[in-house]
Amino acid sequence: ASGIGILSYYSVILALLLVYFVKSLGGAFAYGTDLAALSPLFDVTSSSVGALGLYVLMAIVLMGGIIRAGLKSGLERACKYLMPVLLLFLGILAVRSLSLPEAEKGVAWLLKPDFSRIDIQVALDALGHTFFAVGIGVSTAFVFGSYLNEQSNIIADALIIIAINAAVAVLAGLAIFPAMYAFGLTKAAGTGLVFETMPAFAHLPGGWFLSAGFFFLLIISGFASGLGLVEGVVGTLDEAWKLGRNKTLFLVLAAVLLLSLPPLLSYGAHAPWASIRLWDRSIFVFAEYVVTALLMPVGALLMSVFVAWKFGFSRFAEEANKGAAGCCRVTRNWKPFIVAVVPCAVGTILLLGILISL
Repeated sequence: ASGIGILSYYSVILALLLVYFVKSLGGAFAYGTDLAALSPLFDVTSSSVGALGLYVLMAIVLMGGIIRAGLKSGLERACKYLMPVLLLFLGILAVRSLSLPEAEKGVAWLLKPDFSRIDIQVALDALGHTFFAVGIGVSTAFVFGSYLNEQSNIIADALIIIAINAAVAVLAGLAIFPAMYAFGLTKAAGTGLVFETMPAFAHLPGGWFLSAGFFFLLIISGFASGLGLVEGVVGTLDEAWKLGRNKTLFLVLAAVLLLSLPPLLSYGAHAPWASIRLWDRSIFVFAEYVVTALLMPVGALLMSVFVAWKFGFSRFAEEANKGAAGCCRVTRNWKPFIVAVVPCAVGTILLLGILISL
């Protein structure tokens, strides 16, 4: 449920990435572009349901085609080489952003904490983002974990993923926020940060290449995440339904396409359903909230309780330690944390998410 829920609104983001890549190639953000027009352009693009809907369909069909063709020869090979290039591009953009006038104000805005802004809602938003970023509470981790060989060092891999995730987030912030101050752009949140800020780099001499290249690599990154979610759902349901992989894939993608319509119709500022509010949230934001604050914590709670009380700590440690070495091993000292702390913490996150929404 979490995987399909994420894909319902994530497919809209993938469609926007495709649109902006095409626009970048077509020179829509070429040198001399009026930067004040970037925000209105985003509003128009995200509200154009017909045109954006075609890209949503394209994104879903592409994911289906890649999943059917096989992950290892296509997605894995592409990510192996393109993800480091994305990191390189982010580094180049960060350096270029930091060299702009008044970039230091953007760095200060990013890194200087304002503790008065931190409340329970902010903490829940951060935890919800963590669940999404690391893939906690969805079937994807189990499905891909089943593909690993027994020599894989799961503990070390988990630590590497967390470290890289945090590093990329900081690097992206150093690329975006100094540029926002330098170009005088309005501070945005969420997807607007990418679609209203990154095209501004094309305003610089030679920036067309950076802008188009960045969106292309972001598409690869976005599709990698989307394909992981699709594979997680398809792999799980294929074993449960016994319908055959192709039929299961078709049904899952059909469900995603149908469920993507409400987020698509409500995403842009001028979208047909933009005025509809659910618990003071747009349909798009509400769908994201339901998944990240409710469904994913429920999934994580069920997984943590299962591991602690059904699968058992001993079997968990045995599985996790296959391929592990040195300090990256599960010891007996982990038992209170796995058995008690993790389920209680996730349960608390879930309850707070429900109480705040009431």
